Amino acid sequence: MHLEKKTSTEETPIDGRDLICPICMTIDEDPHITSCCHRVFCSKDANSRKYDNGCPLCRAENYSFQQSTKHKQMLDKLTIQCTCSERVLHHEYEHHLARCLNITFTCPHNTCRENNETKEYNSQDLVKHLARAHCDEVPMLGSTYINKKSLEPYKKASAKYEDLVSTLYTELYPKMIDVQIKNAPNIIETSPIFKCPNGHPLIDADRTKRKRRDGSSYSSSGFSCDICHRSFPSGQSWHCSCAQSGFDKCVGCVVFQLYDIHNDALTLASQDNEEQQHRFRRQTIRNAVRLPRGLFRLLTSNMDDDDDDDDDDTDDIVLQRASSFLTQHTTFEGTDDDEIDVNPR
Repeated sequence: MHLEKKTSTEETPIDGRDLICPICMTIDEDPHITSCCHRVFCSKDANSRKYDNGCPLCRAENYSFQQSTKHKQMLDKLTIQCTCSERVLHHEYEHHLARCLNITFTCPHNTCRENNETKEYNSQDLVKHLARAHCDEVPMLGSTYINKKSLEPYKKASAKYEDLVSTLYTELYPKMIDVQIKNAPNIIETSPIFKCPNGHPLIDADRTKRKRRDGSSYSSSGFSCDICHRSFPSGQSWHCSCAQSGFDKCVGCVVFQLYDIHNDALTLASQDNEEQQHRFRRQTIRNAVRLPRGLFRLLTSNMDDDDDDDDDDTDDIVLQRASSFLTQHTTFEGTDDDEIDVNPR
């Protein structure tokens, strides 16, 4: 990491190493100096009670640490040269790392963490890796009959799938959006992707920023995406307050529109997982309340004809995937068949 200070032609260049704490070798936001040798220390190590033999550098016995306004001003002008060759201000460096195109990272999926995988990926390579290495943890069996005694493996597979989805929505998709914004700083102002149907700009919002038209906050931390119509219990959304209930677009829908991602595996896993949980939930409700067939079918609207009232352990639950999906070409335009489901209903 190269450090340098932005200076005018009249200023004398200052070595950025003068701002590094000699104890922990880091640059602190609140630099202190010693009264004896005037060396810079970070706020954590600027504590004379930590050193029994006087100043840790010059060994002066009577000394103290003081905040340095001069070095604070120097720090505000200091730039750091990233591996991508861009120079950024010190206080903006962490924000830059979150957007830098040269930054790679290991797979955050729990399976790879448990196996101590160290291979690094950029954003798009990680999408391919997740689909190839982790989507097979979810049974993608098409039209399948599962005995009730065999439901536990499917529940475990569902948990693994939800871990994959959580990885995508909390870590990967936000970074992919940041990369596009970094490449095209005006994309938020110019692209229809970042506008609501009424043409208003969307903002990156959390619970505190999501508002209704009347200015009131949402009653909970969750939101529903107005593109894919899926519900999220928490997290970020791209939001506009123009509608009575607000307008929200999830990060997944934004990514599918920003990137040309043709990944049937992720979509297929999402649909299979949704169907499994949907039918399992329906059967659980039916068995718990012991409703007659007619009433239960009326309540659920789409109960299969081959389901019956018998709670015998040999009953089968039908998992049927729509055959039309197998021939559909995925374009990831934010439709119900396109996006990965976070909270299947």
